[in-house]
Formats: sequence, structure tokens, C-alpha cells
Amino acid sequence: MVLDRATLRQFVQHSASVVVAEFESGPVLWRAPDGSDHQDVFRCRRLELLAGDDPGERFAFFPHAEGFPAFAAGDRALVFLESTAERPEFAALAPFLPLYSLQERGEEWKLAGASGDATLMLARDYARWLQRTGGRESNAGVHRLAALLLKGLRTGATVLEDDALAELLRLRNAPRGAWNAPTLAAFTRFAKDPGAPFRLRLGVVRALETREGFAAAPAWAALLATAETPADRIALARAARHDAPAPVAGWLRAQLTAAGEPDLRRE
Repeated sequence: MVLDRATLRQFVQHSASVVVAEFESGPVLWRAPDGSDHQDVFRCRRLELLAGDDPGERFAFFPHAEGFPAFAAGDRALVFLESTAERPEFAALAPFLPLYSLQERGEEWKLAGASGDATLMLARDYARWLQRTGGRESNAGVHRLAALLLKGLRTGATVLEDDALAELLRLRNAPRGAWNAPTLAAFTRFAKDPGAPFRLRLGVVRALETREGFAAAPAWAALLATAETPADRIALARAARHDAPAPVAGWLRAQLTAAGEPDLRRE
């Protein structure tokens, strides 16, 4: 489960500009007129503005992150931009390079293929959510956001699925009433659906099992009934803890004496 990087929702909500862009170049070295500084920059064409300030039809930006992003000419991607003028350490760069991005390697959010289509769909949804709620997690805002996370779980794109699980963990302690009954029921159905990936169903149960209105007991029972592969059974054992539901605890005790799966017994 990915917890140590920005999710797509966080990028959309907290960036000054959210743009669908076509890259006109890979990294190009820019040098200050007086030779005092240099930066690798990307040159892009704006295809669509999803949220925030319009950078213009053509713009350049430099990355400011831990790992250098892998963008190349011809790529179509989501670009999340910040204002150079807002950072004191970049004051000298602002007249020449007004935009930078915090995207790093692994956060390129490229829009190729089915995964790219799903990414763009969710980014547009998050932008609409932001416009309607202002990013405030009121009761209405939370259940709308939760519905988008369920959508993310169904995309088939691993990075979006991991994002959704990370966001669910963040939202699980939202105030009473922030989750409405239909949304919780939808997550319960997902957790019990044998056609959904086991790791996602298990993640949903662990994230929401303490929420009033989430039917945790039948969800755990469905997981027990469908843990068909060694990897699923090991994941289930790892997710259990001292206060596991009685059926799960009984299953774990049975594994301690079962033959044939030493890795599971060790878990």
C-alpha cells in the first residue's frame, strides 16, 4: 500500500495549476543570462486546464523533487504546477521560469492506454469535486470523495488502486455522519465481491471495518471463503491482529496445525 507519496487527489487539490499537457521536449538545459544558475526544463503545450491557474497554451517548467521525472517529447500527461514566485529560494528564477512542479520519478501520471484513460477520468472527477466542495471535507464532500475512491478501486490500474486504499485509510476516522449509508453499502458489496482483486477487498475491510454502517463480519467471511491462493492466505494472515473476528482467529489457529503451507504457518 502506497502511503509515502502524493496521491492523485492530493496533487489535484493542492497544486496551483492542473493541466493535461503534451510534451514538446524532454529535459532541456536552461541557463540564466548571467550564468548564475541553470535548470533542466520541460516544454509543453496545454491541452486542457482541469483546475487552478492557466499557464498558457505553451509553457515550460522545471522539476523540483527527489527523483527526476521521466518525461519525453510526445508524452501526454497530467502536469501539476506551482508558482516559482511563491518560493523565496527561487526568487531569481521567477522572471525566466515562472513555473515548477513537485512531480518526481514515479509520479509522471502519463495518459497512455487504458491506465491513462482511467487516470484522466479520475483527475477530472477530482477537479469537479474540488470545484463543488472547495476541498472541504464536509459530510457531503466526504461521501462524494469516497464514491470517487470506489471508482478508483475499479479502474484496474495499480497506482490508482493503491491511491484509493491510501485515501480510505486517511478518511476512515472522518466524523460520524460523514459517510452516508449508500456509500458504505457500496464498499461492503465491493469487499464481498469475489470478482474484485483479493488485495483490494482486504484493504477495504481493514480500512473500514470500524466504521458504523460497514458490514465487517460478512465481509471478513467473504474473504475467508475466497482466499484461494497461497498469496491471498498469507495476506489474510498478515492483516489479522489480536482482536480479529472469531472466524478469522479460528482460521488462523487452524493454520498453525495445518500441513503443506509452512510460509502461512510462519505468518
